[in-house]
Amino acid sequence: MAQRKKEPAILVVDDEELFRDSVIDAARDRQAGWRLFSAENGRQALEILERERIDLVVTDLRMPELDGLGLLAAISGLEWRPQVIAVSAFATEEIQENLRGLGALQCLDKPVALEELLASMAEAVSSPTSAVDGLSIAGFVQLLELERKSCLLRVRNDDHFADLVFVDGALRHALCGARDGEEAAIEALSWGDVHLEMLAPIRVDQPTVEAPLQHLLLEAARRTDEAARFGAAIADDLEEALGPASNGSEVVPELRESLRPNPRNKENSMSNVKESISELMELDGAIGVALVDFESGMTLGKAGGSADLDIDVAAAGNTAVVRSKMEVMDNLGLDTNIEDILITLGSQYHLIRPLHSSPGLFLYCAFDRKKSNLAMTRHKLAAIEAKLEV
Repeated sequence: MAQRKKEPAILVVDDEELFRDSVIDAARDRQAGWRLFSAENGRQALEILERERIDLVVTDLRMPELDGLGLLAAISGLEWRPQVIAVSAFATEEIQENLRGLGALQCLDKPVALEELLASMAEAVSSPTSAVDGLSIAGFVQLLELERKSCLLRVRNDDHFADLVFVDGALRHALCGARDGEEAAIEALSWGDVHLEMLAPIRVDQPTVEAPLQHLLLEAARRTDEAARFGAAIADDLEEALGPASNGSEVVPELRESLRPNPRNKENSMSNVKESISELMELDGAIGVALVDFESGMTLGKAGGSADLDIDVAAAGNTAVVRSKMEVMDNLGLDTNIEDILITLGSQYHLIRPLHSSPGLFLYCAFDRKKSNLAMTRHKLAAIEAKLEV
């Protein structure tokens, strides 16, 4: 593997020769010392990444051979993972939010001003931290859905592997160890730091996955949260029960089966979320409601919306508001137990209510100002949140 040099190495990947040359020429003129490389697709980019220690990749999303999403997936498996800036003429706000959740520093719209791009590149190479560490599989599969991709997504987490087959953006088959179908999909979607590989699509004659992707992601998130709670709860009990005995590891497998998620609990949790969201939509003036994970921006459940309000985009976009508010409260040493955050618009109220029972999640609710009573809405929202179990 090539030795790292002091000068930052930057790789520009785009199938438009004029764009590549313009960025390379501008960077060479304005930033002395940068080592600059270019590739016309993701496949060529990977060849360069295998022989050069690149610090920053500036990539288009839609390219032949291997597109930007495939390149981002491949980068997740490299020993040396560069920073990433995505540039695209097709990136919606929702795609941009998912890319930021995946690790892409920015997603800039084409045509992009060269000075803006160069400033972003300079800021990126000043940070030694890889943006693709801890790649979120939840964010990535949602991008596949948004882009209506057909592919075989190979997922690796430590020594575990899974294959997820997407057809026109819909997950249709999953294989993970001895499991297949929806159980295999949920298992893979619950993994943390993963390495991904996008392969050519394969034919699926008999789909083994019928549930919507959002349903599977919600269940994967629920099980991950449940496992974390169980782990913390039983750790002390195990230590006390097993003591210093050397054969303690033989007891754990016996407990594992008893700790498997109960299908009835799964159904109750999903039903509870749906009922709570439906109840919120019945409040006077309700326009749209979403349950959101503010770490990933993933929407776990939603209802409503309108032509003027894309509830997915609004909910995901406001994850930054919640994270920022939490950080400010923490820096000031104030109570971070926020009851709600109110955003008042000309004709609407938007209420963000972090879930005290499930840290990391929040309810995002939009109401028509003329049809709703803010005080009563807050009171009812608190009552519904108290009953919500995820």
